[in-house]
This record gives sequence, structure tokens and C-alpha cells, in this order.
Amino acid sequence: MIVLMIGIKLTDSFGNNVQTDFAEFEKQIDSSEKSKSYKNHQSSKHSEISDRESNEWADKNDSKDFEMVNFNPNTATDEDWKDMGLSDKQIAIIDNFESKGGKIRNKEDFKKIYGISDDDYIRISPYILIPAKARTIFVKSDSAIKHYGIKDNTIIIELNDADTISLTQIIGIGPSFAKRICNYRDKLGGFINKEQLKEVYGLNDSIYLKIEYNVSVNPELVKKININMAGYEELKAHPYIKSKCAAWILNYRKMHGNYKDIAEIKNLALVDDELYRKLAPYIRVN
Repeated sequence: MIVLMIGIKLTDSFGNNVQTDFAEFEKQIDSSEKSKSYKNHQSSKHSEISDRESNEWADKNDSKDFEMVNFNPNTATDEDWKDMGLSDKQIAIIDNFESKGGKIRNKEDFKKIYGISDDDYIRISPYILIPAKARTIFVKSDSAIKHYGIKDNTIIIELNDADTISLTQIIGIGPSFAKRICNYRDKLGGFINKEQLKEVYGLNDSIYLKIEYNVSVNPELVKKININMAGYEELKAHPYIKSKCAAWILNYRKMHGNYKDIAEIKNLALVDDELYRKLAPYIRVN
């Protein structure tokens, strides 16, 4: 036993007494803990910012005063939808829906339109009014409007006999558009068909689709230009003729004498088949 104890002592004295260095390992652990703490801090900070921005957006929209009035969604203009708080994207979706022949027959149909949220529906639906049955009333003058005492989407206005007051009875046509329509009609001499409304400045397809069933045209009321008598100023004032074509019409008349038939203007290089088709209803030779 004495020998054994001496042997153990000698082994401990000459053995390897090098201690393991844990400093580097501890350093890596400390770095990992700090990184995790930083990420948690950033995540919390980002969450706070998102919540604050969300609350600010909600507060901003909750405080906005939208102009809510009773309306027919099938005749509402883009401005009407904006007044009710819809975004440009939502309005574009509605316009596309209507351009494809879509009709809102009840409040539930409005809710089904893509892009209309539950909040939008709850806010707007109480103001939706859709006529149960349309009444067709032909209106030709301001006196007739006063007689019926109405302003809705069921009236039909004859374009060549209407004044600006009559036109504003159509939902979607305000004073500015009414004035533009009358001015353009007077320059033309009258409308041959109601599709010519699209030629009025600012009156796009979307607006036209909303009012086309509220207007009619009587071509017999169109005033024609006598191309054998008209001067340069009268000719160039017409939207389809303008200055260069007016000069050619006069030069041809000067060289060949009076026009015997309106088809003779097709001899002018500037008058192609499309222009002749548009211009023919507005000219005469006697």
C-alpha cells in the first residue's frame, strides 16, 4: 500500500497539469446573447412603429369628413365615389365593372364588387337608393323641367333642343359639362347621333356610358352649311372642316364653279372616306 501511494504521488507530479481555457467559448456565448437581445429589441421597436403608423392612419381616416348623400350607384360619377371615401383603385374597379355592363340592382350587389371592404359597405350602403321602376319622361325645355319638378336618372333630354339648364337635370352632368356640350353642338350645327358626345372635351367613355340612356338626338334639327355660299370663316369654324380644309373647299369652288353635289368634296385630297362620312350630314349645295 505504501508503494502504491508513492506511485500515485509520482504520477501526479509528472502528469499533464494544463487547464482547459474556456474564455473563447464564453466570449462566443456572450456575443450570441447580445445579438439575440439586439434582434428582440429591433423587432419590438419595429412593432411599435407599425402600430403607431397604423393608429395614425386610422385616426386620419376616422377624422376625415366624407360627403355622404343619397345616390344611385349606377349613375354615380368618379367624383361622387371620391366624396364617399373610395380610393382611385376602387373607383377604377367600379368603372371597369360598369363598362362591362354590370349593374347594381340592390345593396348586396354593391357589397359583392371586388375591392369594397365591409367598412366601405357599412358606411355607404345606407345612402344607396335604386329606383324600383324607371319612368321615361321626354324633356325639351326648361319650362317642361319646371312642370315636372324632377331631377333624376329617368329623364331623356333631346340634345339639339336642350339648353344648359335642361342638361344639368341629367345625373352626372354639371354646369361645366352642360356648357361644353352646348358650345360643341353649336359649332357642329347639331348632333347627328349621341355618340358624338364623346367628342366633347373631357367627356370620356365612362361618363358617356352613364348618360347615354338619358339623351336622344333629332337629326332634323341639324343646321347645314351651304358650301357654295359659305366663306372661309364660317367653314373653318366647323369642327370637322377647320382652316386647311376650308381653304381647299374654297379653292376648288373658285376653279370649278359651284358644287353640284356634296360628293364633289371627295375630289379634295384632304377629304377621305372617313371625313366625308362625318361631314356629309353638315353640308349642302343649295
